[in-house]
Amino acid sequence: MRLVSVAAMAVIGCFVAFVLGYYGPGDPVRTILGQTWSTPYEYQSLKHSLGLDRPLIVQFGDYLWKAVHGNLGTSWQRGQPIATLISHGLGITLQLCLAGVVIMIIVGIPLGLIAALKHNGPLDRGIVISSIALHAIPPYVLAPILLVIGVLELHILPVTLGWTGLFSTESVIPALTLALGPLVFIVRQMRNSVLAVLSEEHIRTAQAMGLPIRVIMLRHVLPNALGPVINQLGLGFGGLLVNTVFVESIFNIPGFGSLLYSAVISQDLPLLIGTTVVAIVIVSLVYFVTDVLLALVDRRIRLG
Repeated sequence: MRLVSVAAMAVIGCFVAFVLGYYGPGDPVRTILGQTWSTPYEYQSLKHSLGLDRPLIVQFGDYLWKAVHGNLGTSWQRGQPIATLISHGLGITLQLCLAGVVIMIIVGIPLGLIAALKHNGPLDRGIVISSIALHAIPPYVLAPILLVIGVLELHILPVTLGWTGLFSTESVIPALTLALGPLVFIVRQMRNSVLAVLSEEHIRTAQAMGLPIRVIMLRHVLPNALGPVINQLGLGFGGLLVNTVFVESIFNIPGFGSLLYSAVISQDLPLLIGTTVVAIVIVSLVYFVTDVLLALVDRRIRLG
């Protein structure tokens, strides 16, 4: 059933991208020709060769048939197969998103736990306010701030430009820029989940029996509190994928996000539709993996 929903979301996303490209502002034919075309015949000839003079539903059906067979078309601006372009950039973006998820886990979960244990105290308020403040800063503002702090002030990181690998020091600032904004959702969800579990009857019974707080947290609180956090991570992956459009453009990273950005700027309709469909499929698959992880963490959930 989940795979059916993935296919349905891909078809709907493809159709929406088609409609926006077909009726949206700008003319892709004029964009391709630039200012060099001089006759209506040249314009109509290129429009016919691209298939843009056909009805929308015919173009959409032809694209779906080719996409099912693994052909996402050819980029109008780059003249290369779209599947090849996406395969080159997608690996970089998935590495960047993975680094962002890891940062959100190792930073957000402990902060949320501390905030819950210090409920309504100064530390709780400080953690919540700081995470909200980071969320309010857009990536194009946060990136220069991190560069000034890490490169110019502390001298602990090199200047970041391009992509040299996930485990290089140059990837630290882009990963932080990607993760610090959505961090508030993990902190808030972990805090609320821990507070909700601590208020349950069996936790109060364990405390009354004199069980050590470490045992209560590890055996009873964390396993029940992590389920909603894992679900939040899955839901937030789509936001990370969208934010890579800004982060990769800022740091000149040749990933999937910058490919999508260039498709929008150049009005490259086949590339825009191809990246949109791939992004929808990736997010849907992440949701499926999230459901599996929830079933493994929470014994009350069954895969069936």
